[in-house]
Amino acid sequence: MVLEGRRAITWHEAWGVPAYRFSDMAVSTLRAPEHFEACMTQASPEDVFRCLYDATEPADAVCIPAREYEIG
Repeated sequence: MVLEGRRAITWHEAWGVPAYRFSDMAVSTLRAPEHFEACMTQASPEDVFRCLYDATEPADAVCIPAREYEIG
């Protein structure tokens, strides 16, 4: 989720037996526009994706700590 002032709330999810996991929900600053422009010069589509996926600076604050729930 992107907020005003180049701020973002981020988290990652993964699920499948045996668990549903999500990372810390955190507030971060989006990387500079130059980062995203440089992503487009990467050699392969996979490298472009990895670069674009790395959209934020390290977290400034954790809103909700990481959790894991058993499933299946």
